[in-house]
Amino acid sequence: MSIRKLKPHSHAQALIATMICIGALVALQPHAAGGSFVGSHGNGLAVPASSDIPNRLQSRNQDIHQVGGEVLPPKVIHAPSPKYTYAARRSRLEGDCIVELVVDAQGRPQDIHVKKALDEGLDKNAIKAVKKYRFKPATMNGRPVAVLIDIDVHFGIY
Repeated sequence: MSIRKLKPHSHAQALIATMICIGALVALQPHAAGGSFVGSHGNGLAVPASSDIPNRLQSRNQDIHQVGGEVLPPKVIHAPSPKYTYAARRSRLEGDCIVELVVDAQGRPQDIHVKKALDEGLDKNAIKAVKKYRFKPATMNGRPVAVLIDIDVHFGIY
């Protein structure tokens, strides 16, 4: 098993957590204005600008913030490993599934959806795992707030 190092581009994009799991590398990173997402292979994937909250989230009762400035990122406190599907393991399928979600003010994942698909079965398993995540909530001026983040779930056969 090898550990891959992710390099953040700026303080606002600081890497929140990297975990090596059996069969999966999970890297969590906030959205940030004008930046890029650094995946486990170092490939830069564009993320929305800080004012670019998806339409599906704009009708929520709570404000959704972007990490940066006064908004400090959430911290992972529980992250179960996603399961490999039999078909994906048999075909030795490896790659990244990027999941976008809101971490609410209580540290629970909400509004989870796949942003970059890998395989239908692995995508479903990535979502199942992320639903079980728990976070120490993001804060703004010491108060918990909801934030929009991406989680890069890397499926690799070791």
